[in-house]
Amino acid sequence: MGKLYIGTQEVTPFFYDKEESAGITREVDANGKYGYPAQNFSFSLPSSATDIGSFALDASFPNCTSLTSIDFSSLTTVSGLQALYGAFSACHALTSASFPSLTVVSGDTAFSVAFSSCASLASVDFSALTTVSGSQAFYNAFRNCHSLTSADFSSLTTLSSSNALSGAFQGCTSLTSIDFSSLTTASAQSVLNGAFQGCTSLTSMSFPALADVSGKYALSRAFENCSSLTSLSFPALTTSS
Repeated sequence: MGKLYIGTQEVTPFFYDKEESAGITREVDANGKYGYPAQNFSFSLPSSATDIGSFALDASFPNCTSLTSIDFSSLTTVSGLQALYGAFSACHALTSASFPSLTVVSGDTAFSVAFSSCASLASVDFSALTTVSGSQAFYNAFRNCHSLTSADFSSLTTLSSSNALSGAFQGCTSLTSIDFSSLTTASAQSVLNGAFQGCTSLTSMSFPALADVSGKYALSRAFENCSSLTSLSFPALTTSS
């Protein structure tokens, strides 16, 4: 049996086996098919885990239709490379994702495609997050989550890495509310490139505190094919390139 490390701490989650990818054992059903358990289950980090190291939950639950909830309430930092890369992609029973204590994401590709194509995901809470400095940290993180209606990034002030939120909400056709009310700086190349592309239910978008958008292609195609968007506001913007 393999070992899972959250930061430097060894963790033993629900029947972890690295060969099968992090987080859950497989089982053989009545028809002899080997795969995820049929019964619903949830995943929780240990309460002592505050950071996630490189590759710790990389591709841990892809296409797992029996995963119904996740608990990352103790998490404050994600510093590892590909820490949650593709971790919950296409988990169609997952309805919400909350990271209420997470303040800093510094790992490259930390949340890349983490929740992409989660058909039932309706809300995401990153309300404590202040800084994203990892390259491609949220690249395509929620892409094609067609049930997603709201996303809370209300404390986020700084995006300082290339492609940080590139494609993050691309194809989220039900998204109507997203809060970036504290964002002041988006100073990296392609930082919001295609971030809201194809969000066809989004009618208005405001960045009331955003003053610095200095990265090349920072907002390139960010609102492309947002067919219902009628209001877009950057009242504090002073620097752009």
